[in-house]
Formats: sequence, structure tokens, C-alpha cells
Amino acid sequence: MSPIDYVWAERLRSLIEDTPLKSSLAEAVATLEHLGLDMGMLRSAIKGKGREWKASGILYMSVASGGFGLPATFPLDFAVAIYIYTFGYPAVSTAVNRTMTLKEERSEAGREIGEQLQNALPYIKFLECALEALPDEYRYSGEVRRGVKWVFPSTQVHDPHSHFPKGSSMMWYDFKSTAKDPSVMTRETFCGIRPGPRTIFIIQAKNAFDIEKFSRFQGRESESEVLFRPLTSFRVLNTHKMILDPNEMVVVEKSGFPDIVSLEEIDNQDAMYGSSHTAEDSVQDQEQETKQKRPREQDRDATSSVEQRKKSGLLRVASKISRRELDSDDEDEDDASESSAIVIEDDSEDEDDQALGVQ
Repeated sequence: MSPIDYVWAERLRSLIEDTPLKSSLAEAVATLEHLGLDMGMLRSAIKGKGREWKASGILYMSVASGGFGLPATFPLDFAVAIYIYTFGYPAVSTAVNRTMTLKEERSEAGREIGEQLQNALPYIKFLECALEALPDEYRYSGEVRRGVKWVFPSTQVHDPHSHFPKGSSMMWYDFKSTAKDPSVMTRETFCGIRPGPRTIFIIQAKNAFDIEKFSRFQGRESESEVLFRPLTSFRVLNTHKMILDPNEMVVVEKSGFPDIVSLEEIDNQDAMYGSSHTAEDSVQDQEQETKQKRPREQDRDATSSVEQRKKSGLLRVASKISRRELDSDDEDEDDASESSAIVIEDDSEDEDDQALGVQ
């Protein structure tokens, strides 16, 4: 497992924060055309789902009534932005996430960014704001799983213990989807039950987002999806090597069960310590904490006020987006039924999962 690239993490964080929030989802996805997505299909799906949710009012109905329980200030476009992320096709998540993990996107000069990331940033920003604007009920804390058809570091060198050392820290630079329901891992689009390289990450989430209601996959197809934002850090709790032969593709008894990597979500500052943070370091930290406690308590109200202003600012922007939605006329009523009837085929969420433990 490569060490966390804190330079890239800070650059990416700044890029996302500094990217202006577009006034509509249509504007936010416009440049995704340059990432090779089927924009005709994507725009039709956005329009169809938007009309469906607007007509039903389900977003703002109470959960007890079968709705989403969202406040009236939550923009329809924010909800649809989360919805399109869950597509198998057009594979929005795959195209967007790849731009945050490709090494060629990281300039040696430290100033320039790749064209692909530039094209993805408006949607990344829009999705980030959509998640941040969700009510607290959509924040998720608990156990989730993520399954990939790979072993680490490779099928030639199968050694998950050395790749994920116990106590070490790792970071996912991009959005990552997980599932609350363990049975989802048995589906072929995740780990499946067939022989071959497979790994399941069991994660103790602390600040993820439950987007199951927004997902394209509902009912029996539900993936119980929980989403992590970019730049989320984790600590390795344990690793179990279960795969007997990662190159065995016929007999499951010879292949073995999926490898297991147990993780816990941690604060990004904690990730900087990694496995080198000793007991002595912890004592020193505690002493420093005691010294800083009093001034920090004095600053707490000020910090809280800043966070409230930040949240209020986001809500004001969301309100503007909502008003724009209400004021806009439906453009192509004739294709409404066609748009809402589009079938999005299932596919794997992220083709780059082979680099999961490295990026």
C-alpha cells in the first residue's frame, strides 16, 4: 500500500473547495462530455427523473408516508445529482472518480491540473454540496462492506497482510460506494460467489452518507448504498488472507473465500500518524491536549459559529437553485414519458478498484 499522498490530497481538497458551484445540474454535467460519457442518455435520464420526482413530490414527503423526508429547501437538482452517480451506464461514477486517482492528473509543477479533472470538477463540486446539504438523518455511522474482484497487491504477489499492515492509514481520494447489506457482496457486480481474485473491505463508517433512497437500484435490486466522500481516511484494523489461489477460476474450493480487510474511518489528521504513532507519542499528545484545552474551549463557540455560517451559506445557494427550478419551464414535455422510461443497465461501479488499496 502506497503512503498517503498528502500533497495531492491537499491540492484536490483546495480544487474542490475553490470550484464555483454551478447553478444547475445541467451546467454541472456539461463538461462530462469530454470524459466519454453518453451525454444524450445522461441528459434524458436527468430530465426524466427530475420530472418524476417533481410530479410525485416524494422528495419532500415524510418518511412515514414513503417519502424522502427532505426539507423544502433541498434542491431537486441535488437529489438528481446523487441519483446519476449510482448509474452503471452511463458510468458517471467510474468516469469522475478516475480523474481524482490518475497519477497523470497530478502536475509536477503543483499548479496545473489535467484536463480530465478540470472537466469533472463541476460535477464533483455539485455532488459534494448535495451530500453536505442532506439532513442529518442521511449521515451514516455503522458497518458497511465493499467488495472487489481483486487481491492485493496483485494475483502474482498475493500478500494482503504486507499490503495492508495492521495499524497503518490509507486514504480514498475519490467517492467510494459501500453496502449496508452484507448479502450484496455475493452479487456478480461485487465479489460474487464464483472462484477468482476477491476481496471484501469491512468498514466501520463514522461520517458517510446513506443514499439508498436516491439510488437507481431499488426494490430487490437495492444495493443498500452508503457513499464516502473524496479524501476519506481509514485505519487498517485487521487483514485475513482467505483466497487460496487467486489464479484459480474454475473450482471454488481451490480458490477459497474472499480476503477480508477490516477498516475504520478516521479523521484525516489522525491519518497523518499512521502506524508510527507510538504510545509515547500519545502521552505527549495528551499533555499537549491539556495545555491547549482552555484556549480551545474559548474558541469553540467561534468555530461553531463559522460552521453554522458555512452551512447557512450552502443553504442560501441551495435555495437559489431551488428557486431557479421552480421558475423554469419544462422544455420538452413531449419526451417526458420517453425520458422517465429509460433503462440504465447494471454494471460494476468502479473499474479502477484494482488500485483500491494503493490510491
